[in-house]
Amino acid sequence: MTADTHPHEHARPGADDELSRRLRARGLRMTEQRAQVLETVRRLEHATPDQLSETLPDVDLATVYRTLELLEEIGLVRHTHLGHGPASYRPADDDHIHVVCHSCGAVLDAPADLVDALAQRLEVEQGFQLDRAHFTVFGRCRSCSESPAVASAHTTASHGNKHSHDEDSH
Repeated sequence: MTADTHPHEHARPGADDELSRRLRARGLRMTEQRAQVLETVRRLEHATPDQLSETLPDVDLATVYRTLELLEEIGLVRHTHLGHGPASYRPADDDHIHVVCHSCGAVLDAPADLVDALAQRLEVEQGFQLDRAHFTVFGRCRSCSESPAVASAHTTASHGNKHSHDEDSH
C-alpha cells in the first residue's frame, strides 16, 4: 500500500509507528485491523466496541473486542464506564473526566484537574489513589435541569425505583 492510498489519513504522525513498536515489543505484528481500530478510537474519542464495529464494516466485532483489549494492555487506549452497558474506549493520552446526564444521556468532558481536591483529600485521609480514567460524574445537564417536562418525568421515574439504573427509562 502506498502512502497515497493509506487509509489512516487522520492518524497522528507516528501513531502507526508507536502501535507497531509496542506490538513488536510483545512479539506481535502490526495488522491493518489493529491500526484501523486504534485510528477509529482516536477519531471518535469515545466509542463502545459496537460503535467501533459499525464504523469498521471490514472488522468483525470479535476482532474489535480482542484488539481493544490488546490496545489497552499496551497502553494506547483506556476504557471507562459511562453508565450501564459496554465500556467506552478513548485514546490513553486523552486525560479528562466524564459528566453524564441521567436524563438525556449526554456525555460531557470535564478537565481532569476538576477533581484534584477530591483526589488529594482521598489520598491524604485514606491513602486512596483515584483512578481518573474511570471517574464519571452522573447528574443532569443544564438543558435537562431547565426543562420542567424532563425534570418531572425524571423525578417520577426515580421515585418509583430509587436504585434502578435501567437505561430504557432514560
